[in-house]
Amino acid sequence: MSLRGMRPSLPRRRWQAVTGQPVLGWRITRKCDPPPAQGGEGAVGGRLHPSTRLHHREVCMSKLRSGALAAVSILALAACAGEPNFVPPMGSSGATSSQAGSGGTGASSTLSVADQSFLAQAAYGGFGEVALGTLAQRQGSSSTVRELGRRIAADHTQANQELARLAQSKGVSPPTAPDPGRQAVADALASLRGAEFDRQYLQQQLADHEVSIALFNAQAQGGTDPDIRAFAAKWLPGLQMHARDLRALGTPLARLQ
Repeated sequence: MSLRGMRPSLPRRRWQAVTGQPVLGWRITRKCDPPPAQGGEGAVGGRLHPSTRLHHREVCMSKLRSGALAAVSILALAACAGEPNFVPPMGSSGATSSQAGSGGTGASSTLSVADQSFLAQAAYGGFGEVALGTLAQRQGSSSTVRELGRRIAADHTQANQELARLAQSKGVSPPTAPDPGRQAVADALASLRGAEFDRQYLQQQLADHEVSIALFNAQAQGGTDPDIRAFAAKWLPGLQMHARDLRALGTPLARLQ
């Protein structure tokens, strides 16, 4: 008889001794149990008042959710910083027929791999910023966070449109949605509310903007194609301005953690 997947009815140590499996759900639940009352604030008759216990668990679970979001963000940014992917130029042997018919001239691209990679990564990042900015407008608890989200989404929408025209003029079909890593961050943020959402949104956006700033700066300095190099130089100051605003808003919230 397999014990895998059974709900433990034994005490934790005996369950582990019998099965050799840690009780992960038990560990997480017990981690958020309140400490024993010592007669201090919130203690009634040697026990914590129910409202105190509930508050402790809510704070603890909030920290666990924040930790999970941070883990998702680290994985997403690591993926963004890894070897970049790019959509094959339209008309090349690696392009699909749907890509070739989705716009542009249909001529084979003469862009370098680095320039094509920049276009793809810039598009992924731009659509990610629009998605998170739209989310901030709906879920931000602070009017300043909602306004910043609106401005970032509007700026990146404009940049995305310009990038799409530029890419198509070079015979390349750019991505039209965030990459899976950024989408995972957006999905995790969508589960947060209130000040916790504001804090995590600002932290994630700042980290992503710093990745984009490095990407655009490298392209503006060393890109091969002059038009793509000019595009990167044009939008780099806007990214830097967004990062300054995100840092200014996020620092006071981080101190409240």
